[in-house]
Amino acid sequence: MESSSKLVNEKLCDAASRPLTNKECRNPLCRPVWNTSHWSECLAGCGESGVQTRMLTCSWKGNGNPAGRSCEGLPRPVLTRPCFNNCTHECVDASDYCSIVPMMKLCRFTNFRIKCCHSCSSMIEDPPS
Repeated sequence: MESSSKLVNEKLCDAASRPLTNKECRNPLCRPVWNTSHWSECLAGCGESGVQTRMLTCSWKGNGNPAGRSCEGLPRPVLTRPCFNNCTHECVDASDYCSIVPMMKLCRFTNFRIKCCHSCSSMIEDPPS
């Protein structure tokens, strides 16, 4: 039998013996990895416990390009952690409206305590329900 190569219509070929068109990548740089951002500032009033958060993305280890959903199944890094605000910053009101925040009983909410630190510093209220 003589061996020769020529181009024929693919319908004439046996599909079961056709070679693969894709090959699995075994390069260690060709794998998805989770990436985390830096931790956020502590979201807490002065002298209080709060929470820090960070963002999570999935990318290819080799080039850093987005890897979509390829990280599914990999252990996810922690995205929140407790923190404590030691009040190292100067306690000042960040809005002209802070003078009415205590009267409206809004100092019990963390965001108001942070933005209106000076006005809320003497207020002790029940936590929100």
